[in-house]
Amino acid sequence: DGLIDEGFADTDSDGVADCIDNCIDTYNPNQTDADENGIGDICETTEEEEICDGIDNDNDGLIDEGFADTDGDGVADCIDNCIDTYNPNQTDADENGIGDICESPELEDYCDGIDNDGDGLIDEGFFDTDGDGVADCIDNCLYTFNPDQADLDGNLIGDVCEYPDGAAGRSANYLDVYPIPFEGIINLKYNAAIGTTATIEIFDVTGNVLKRINNSIGKATTLTTLDLGDTAIGHHILFVRLTTNDGTIVKKIIKN
Repeated sequence: DGLIDEGFADTDSDGVADCIDNCIDTYNPNQTDADENGIGDICETTEEEEICDGIDNDNDGLIDEGFADTDGDGVADCIDNCIDTYNPNQTDADENGIGDICESPELEDYCDGIDNDGDGLIDEGFFDTDGDGVADCIDNCLYTFNPDQADLDGNLIGDVCEYPDGAAGRSANYLDVYPIPFEGIINLKYNAAIGTTATIEIFDVTGNVLKRINNSIGKATTLTTLDLGDTAIGHHILFVRLTTNDGTIVKKIIKN
């Protein structure tokens, strides 16, 4: 009669009866079906591919399934911040992309004549007043260039500033600091070869001066007490520097 499938249901009114329509609920009179699977392209759901990105791309309830997970922590290697160490929580406090559990701590350089941070430099960034390559905190002559730190009598005062005129018999400053370690109070016993003014400085490993006093002293031994209990101390290692006309002595002290 010139009509096709007349009288049969056509839900989407596209002129193709439901019994042969490849998309019953979607208007598609051309019935395009590129993969010829019997489902019209217009109503066929595209299958999502899972990629390694921490997301359930294919909506199957699994994340990054099928991808390598070397440490077996449930986090695929492609996004794991510690590939060889089990860390399902992926904690990364400094947000640098390396998990805390496998990140090597960064070493701090202290002023002690040692390359603490392993960068090939010793005491970099600390004060070196005389420019001799030896930081003030360990230099046995703060104000005199002496890179060799020669100290024949082993009294921690460099020969070049202990005997500036070459007179090996010249009296040296004397400094004793106690107790070590200290709690808050330190005692200093010191003298000089001549009557002079003594400058006493307490400084930390960064070269930061925490306290400074000036005392007039004679040839007799002088006793001084310093209270560091009210001083903000960031490091346990500190240094006492005694400077007079006779030279300079630096002693290391340790806070309990």
